Amino acid sequence: MRKIDAILLAVLLAVAAVLGTLAVTRSVRLGIQSKTNTSQNVDAIVAVHTRKLNANEAALRRALAKKPPKLPALPALPAAMSSQRTVSAQTQPIVVVTRAPSAAASTASGEPEHEHEQEREHNQRSQEGERDD
Repeated sequence: MRKIDAILLAVLLAVAAVLGTLAVTRSVRLGIQSKTNTSQNVDAIVAVHTRKLNANEAALRRALAKKPPKLPALPALPAAMSSQRTVSAQTQPIVVVTRAPSAAASTASGEPEHEHEQEREHNQRSQEGERDD
């Protein structure tokens, strides 16, 4: 262990010892004070806390008694609008994404690639026409 490490460790232990001593003396002092408190002192402390709690309770009761002002009446809707159902969000059309077949797949079937594309576009157009109905 280097000399600087030993000195640092000794300082940390000294600080811990001082803090421990302070904590013990404070605890002992509090213990002695609690034994010397008479019932009169305790009654006075309870009375002070009771007054504070009563004041807070009265403030809460006053706040509860205050009613907020009434809201204004809603405007009347026209008869045409009251019978219609309102929709808050519009539905988005369904979009289907298909990938083009790879070049190896189109040449394996013996058909040119552009014919597959034409069929796919035709199928998409026919599906969109069915959705519009």
